[in-house]
Amino acid sequence: MIELLRAARLRQRAEAARRAAAERAAAAQREQAREQARRAEQAKQARKKAAARKASASSKARVAAVRKARAAESQKQAARQRPARVASQKGSAVAASLADVELLARVIKIEAGGEPYEGKVAVGAVIVNRMRSSRFPNSLRAVVFAPGQFPGVTEMIDEVRPSASDIRAAKEALAGRDPSNGALYFYNPRIHRCEENEDDFLCDLKVTARIGNHVFAR
Repeated sequence: MIELLRAARLRQRAEAARRAAAERAAAAQREQAREQARRAEQAKQARKKAAARKASASSKARVAAVRKARAAESQKQAARQRPARVASQKGSAVAASLADVELLARVIKIEAGGEPYEGKVAVGAVIVNRMRSSRFPNSLRAVVFAPGQFPGVTEMIDEVRPSASDIRAAKEALAGRDPSNGALYFYNPRIHRCEENEDDFLCDLKVTARIGNHVFAR
């Protein structure tokens, strides 16, 4: 009788061990299935991101191509017209009164007060280049106060006091020094974002220099 009971207990233990093993195997299979599903989802998301990056790159390439084509067309049109007369790196001086020096120094203070000295001279040179260009007025005051060109300057011109550095930069620009390499325009790319202004003509211009926080172009 004792032997029968012992045999029955052994069978129960064996059955319990079998069921436990079966449950562990089933749990392992479920975990494996979940891991496979997780990896499949990760691969799917990776493919989506790669496709999005490819589409974005393609879009940027198209925008760049459009801008390049517009810039080329703009250059062709400019070549057919009378060429603009701009100051070179060693351009000749322009006649300027003390009032002109003061006015240009104030413009430099407003537009490039926090820029390196080279950037101050370059901003002044842009004004001088416009004076020399057939596309703009031929006097410094007329260039500065042309409608819509330097709105911040017209609002603050009477309030600022140029520093000795600003005055020296104005004198150098009027004397013909031009770190901008003949630029007629300048802008801060952090404020004027070309990637957000696809149709803005500034973004289609030829960049002639990058100094401090400014991009110079013509």
